[in-house]
Amino acid sequence: MAAPNKSLGLAAKYARTLQRAFASYREELYPNMDHMFEERPKSGPVVFVADHADENLLIPPLLDPAQRQQFIELVPAGLRHQWFRSMQSSQALAQSVFGTIAISGQVSCLAGITAEDGQPAFGALVDGTPLELEKTISTLKEPRPTSIDVWLGGALRVAVECKFAETDFGQCSRPKLRPRDNNHEHGFCDGTYSRQRGRQTNCSLTEAGITYWQHLDALLGWPADMEHRPCPLSSTYQLVRNLLAVCVGEDGVLNMAAGHVLTVYDARNPAMAEDGTGHWQWTSVHQALKQPNLLRRLSWQSLLAQLPDEPRLIRLKQQLAAKYGLEAA
Repeated sequence: MAAPNKSLGLAAKYARTLQRAFASYREELYPNMDHMFEERPKSGPVVFVADHADENLLIPPLLDPAQRQQFIELVPAGLRHQWFRSMQSSQALAQSVFGTIAISGQVSCLAGITAEDGQPAFGALVDGTPLELEKTISTLKEPRPTSIDVWLGGALRVAVECKFAETDFGQCSRPKLRPRDNNHEHGFCDGTYSRQRGRQTNCSLTEAGITYWQHLDALLGWPADMEHRPCPLSSTYQLVRNLLAVCVGEDGVLNMAAGHVLTVYDARNPAMAEDGTGHWQWTSVHQALKQPNLLRRLSWQSLLAQLPDEPRLIRLKQQLAAKYGLEAA
């Protein structure tokens, strides 16, 4: 399947619509509070200054101070993404939604949510199922371990990859290395799975001891002992890494019955619509999987429509509509 050659027009229009909505939200909720925001052009992103980063979270009302701090620390400050303070941050959105569900003791309500293919989006959950944000995965021998947006650690593991305004799912960084980067000499890749720059293996990640390619033939039918031009992992890196995080246990063994990956996205985002880059990446992986049910997807809008009418969740839906324009559908 070839990557889409999609016009940037729809994506630019979507971004402008979000930015206008965030500007209006700022004016309504933070009048005469310019000190809380970075100086940006009126048509640009709305970004809180570092001292007010917590304002980017939709914190449930009526929490006592200790509960409020507990909610904020569901994602420690050191694990916040570079642009967590931007209203476009998918990490802040994910913490607002899944943090509210967790702190309200409502994790089991996710068991009733259905993904687009009719399967359970979050699996069979019970009260007490642990829900973690920014879960660190250490089973793939990565120098910088994979971090999962939302992790449900029940009998079956579920890794939730949350997107909002992103133009795609994350791609391998090795082809993007520049000569001034410290690891360019030994890490650069031209986007093909082939021996390069005097390496002994076809992948610079494998050369560094990372174990992805040990499992990709069984998981996706991508043999490690032959060249691939282009490398199928290059453009699908983030989704595949999430799948490996779920399926590879502490013993380093691949178990495709261990759980699944769920992607959550904004249905308005052209990148996630048919012919969009994110849609193409997701479909490429889904079609290659030996067991396609390992990868599922769900829009934020559908998730909100399926959440129960519990008081804190009703309030959350109202907040999401006001800030993000996310309406149940």
